[in-house]
Amino acid sequence: FEEINHAGAGGLWAELVSNGGFEAGGPNVPSNIEPWSIIGNESSLIVSTDRSSCFDRNKVALRIEVLCDSQGAGSCPDGGVGIYNPGFWGMNIE
Repeated sequence: FEEINHAGAGGLWAELVSNGGFEAGGPNVPSNIEPWSIIGNESSLIVSTDRSSCFDRNKVALRIEVLCDSQGAGSCPDGGVGIYNPGFWGMNIE
């Protein structure tokens, strides 16, 4: 694998990273990466990344819940809310 100007040439096999899910850390070494940031009205969004994924082999997943009004009318926050992932800018390949 060769990195030239933020582009990979060759190939990257899952065996080159700690697990096939391309996650940092591992079962005994938790990741310190916070991959998601909230954009928009933070009080209208619940973000959970508590390693309770429904996938057996990929324990870190994102769950978002948009809080609309309590009257059930479906009136959600103006301007929208969401999450932002800045990407990953580093992997030690030897």
